[in-house]
Amino acid sequence: MIVTTLLVMASWYSVADNGGTQTASGKPYNEHEATCAHKTAKFGTVFLVTNKTNGKTTTCTVTDRGPYIPGRVIDLSRVGATELDMVHTGVAPVELAVVD
Repeated sequence: MIVTTLLVMASWYSVADNGGTQTASGKPYNEHEATCAHKTAKFGTVFLVTNKTNGKTTTCTVTDRGPYIPGRVIDLSRVGATELDMVHTGVAPVELAVVD
Protein backbone atom coordinates (compact mmCIF):
# COMPACT_ATOMS: atom_id res chain seq x y z
CA MET A 1 0.00 0.00 0.00
CA ILE A 2 1.32 3.47 -0.89
CA VAL A 3 0.94 5.94 1.97
CA THR A 4 2.55 9.19 0.78
CA THR A 5 3.40 10.66 -2.63
CA LEU A 6 5.68 13.63 -3.42
CA LEU A 7 7.10 15.14 -6.60
CA VAL A 8 10.83 15.74 -5.97
CA MET A 9 14.24 15.81 -7.62
CA ALA A 10 16.38 12.65 -7.48
CA SER A 11 20.04 12.04 -8.15
CA TRP A 12 22.22 8.97 -7.94
CA TYR A 13 25.46 8.22 -6.23
CA SER A 14 28.28 5.75 -6.27
CA VAL A 15 31.52 5.35 -4.38
CA ALA A 16 34.95 4.35 -5.65
CA ASP A 17 35.15 1.41 -3.25
CA ASN A 18 31.84 -0.35 -4.04
CA GLY A 19 30.94 -2.55 -1.11
CA GLY A 20 33.68 -1.18 1.13
CA THR A 21 32.08 2.10 2.18
CA GLN A 22 29.73 1.88 5.11
CA THR A 23 26.41 3.72 4.86
CA ALA A 24 24.87 5.69 7.73
CA SER A 25 22.79 2.62 8.62
CA GLY A 26 25.96 0.56 9.03
CA LYS A 27 25.31 -1.53 5.93
CA PRO A 28 28.12 -1.57 3.31
CA TYR A 29 27.21 0.38 0.17
CA ASN A 30 26.54 -1.83 -2.86
CA GLU A 31 25.68 -0.09 -6.13
CA HIS A 32 24.07 -3.31 -7.35
CA GLU A 33 21.43 -3.29 -4.60
CA ALA A 34 18.30 -1.16 -4.80
CA THR A 35 19.12 1.24 -1.99
CA CYS A 36 18.92 4.97 -1.53
CA ALA A 37 19.87 7.89 0.68
CA HIS A 38 17.31 10.23 2.24
CA LYS A 39 17.88 12.92 4.86
CA THR A 40 15.09 12.00 7.27
CA ALA A 41 13.29 8.78 6.28
CA LYS A 42 13.74 5.92 8.72
CA PHE A 43 16.33 3.32 7.68
CA GLY A 44 14.47 0.44 6.05
CA THR A 45 11.79 2.68 4.52
CA VAL A 46 10.87 1.45 1.04
CA PHE A 47 10.16 4.00 -1.68
CA LEU A 48 8.49 3.49 -5.04
CA VAL A 49 10.27 5.95 -7.34
CA THR A 50 8.80 6.94 -10.71
CA ASN A 51 10.80 8.95 -13.23
CA LYS A 52 8.36 11.64 -14.38
CA THR A 53 10.28 12.12 -17.65
CA ASN A 54 9.84 8.56 -18.94
CA GLY A 55 7.45 6.75 -16.56
CA LYS A 56 9.99 4.10 -15.49
CA THR A 57 9.82 2.89 -11.89
CA THR A 58 11.98 1.24 -9.27
CA THR A 59 11.80 0.50 -5.57
CA CYS A 60 14.60 1.20 -3.13
CA THR A 61 15.29 0.90 0.58
CA VAL A 62 16.76 3.73 2.66
CA THR A 63 20.20 2.75 4.00
CA ASP A 64 22.03 6.08 3.96
CA ARG A 65 21.67 9.83 4.59
CA GLY A 66 21.71 12.52 1.92
CA PRO A 67 21.63 14.03 -0.61
CA TYR A 68 23.29 17.22 0.58
CA ILE A 69 22.94 19.23 -2.63
CA PRO A 70 20.13 21.82 -2.46
CA GLY A 71 16.99 20.85 -4.33
CA ARG A 72 17.60 17.10 -4.26
CA VAL A 73 15.59 14.85 -1.98
CA ILE A 74 16.76 11.31 -2.72
CA ASP A 75 19.99 9.71 -3.95
CA LEU A 76 19.60 6.34 -5.64
CA SER A 77 22.18 3.60 -5.97
CA ARG A 78 23.44 2.91 -9.49
CA VAL A 79 21.01 0.02 -10.01
CA GLY A 80 18.05 2.29 -9.19
CA ALA A 81 19.33 5.04 -11.46
CA THR A 82 19.79 2.50 -14.25
CA GLU A 83 16.23 1.21 -13.83
CA LEU A 84 14.95 4.80 -14.07
CA ASP A 85 17.22 5.49 -17.07
CA MET A 86 18.82 8.51 -15.38
CA VAL A 87 22.48 7.49 -15.14
CA HIS A 88 23.57 9.77 -18.00
CA THR A 89 21.55 12.78 -16.89
CA GLY A 90 22.52 12.38 -13.23
CA VAL A 91 19.25 13.85 -11.98
CA ALA A 92 15.57 13.45 -12.76
CA PRO A 93 12.23 14.70 -11.50
CA VAL A 94 10.56 11.80 -9.73
CA GLU A 95 7.41 10.91 -7.91
CA LEU A 96 8.39 9.45 -4.58
CA ALA A 97 5.94 7.21 -2.72
CA VAL A 98 6.44 5.51 0.62
CA VAL A 99 5.41 1.86 0.39
CA ASP A 100 3.86 0.45 3.56
